[in-house]
Amino acid sequence: IIIFHLFGPATSAVYALSLAPAEQLKGLLKIVGQISLPKFASSNGTDLKRQIWYKILVFTLFIAVLILAYLILAPFFYKVVFPNYLESINLSRVLSLSLLASSALIPMAFFQAKGATRELYKINFSGLIIQLILFIVLIINFGMWGAIYARVITRYLEMLYTFWLLKKYHSISMLQ
Repeated sequence: IIIFHLFGPATSAVYALSLAPAEQLKGLLKIVGQISLPKFASSNGTDLKRQIWYKILVFTLFIAVLILAYLILAPFFYKVVFPNYLESINLSRVLSLSLLASSALIPMAFFQAKGATRELYKINFSGLIIQLILFIVLIINFGMWGAIYARVITRYLEMLYTFWLLKKYHSISMLQ
């Protein structure tokens, strides 16, 4: 809505089409988190502490390969599917780099399985606040690119915060 009001319908369409592929891929990656839920719910603390960081690493490597493939295939995809919106290619490619932050879906599934709703609220609320602030600051200064930067930066900050909460949660729950 902000992009539409500030820059008009044509720029809004370019922005929306640059978001679409990365958002669809992110939706597919969320399935991994949902598949992890039963495993996390039934695992004990010691095994889980060791396994979760390994699972995050493997998932991150998978996402990196997916991003690399997208970076290579995006120009062809846009030429075939959205030939009138080729200016979305570079925006979409930059936004696809934020998919790496989807590795935070594993610890979020862990928090969900363990009933750690407080941590989930912290992650979601802080992400919304950060994104709102970054949108305001970056869109004013960089236009549509600012909106893309705001999304990418927010996702990485959310990922770092999620990992920090996971490390903190493990150190507290292991001592009890």
